[in-house]
Amino acid sequence: TLHSRGNDGLIEVVFSSSVSQLYGVFIESTSGLFQEQIIIIQDAMGEDQYLQEHPFILKNATFLLETMLPIVEETVQNAFGRASPELHDLHAELEYLMESGGDGAGGAGGGGGGMDDDSDIALGAASDSQTDSDGEVV
Repeated sequence: TLHSRGNDGLIEVVFSSSVSQLYGVFIESTSGLFQEQIIIIQDAMGEDQYLQEHPFILKNATFLLETMLPIVEETVQNAFGRASPELHDLHAELEYLMESGGDGAGGAGGGGGGMDDDSDIALGAASDSQTDSDGEVV
């Protein structure tokens, strides 16, 4: 039995080491995904050709800030038993983006608001679409 206890201890050490490594990879990857989305939002908000789509773009930014980021943070807390400062720092970036309307000019440009329409949750779609003369996405 002494030998099996030693193996249990070894398994604990290996497991905790693996979890620690997985934590770092997961946080780096997830933070990177959010950072890329922030860049996409900033770029789209800075382009005049997307002025009519700013409310839609800001609605997606709101979804990232108020829905997705808290879910990811809670998942990390539950899975790894600790919070992520890197994910927490993304709140400030997304909040600034929302307040500035993506261009640093202040104000959210009438966008944001609640996420009451699931069809609007397609961040990349806003930057690739075109609008007709009535402002409808085509």
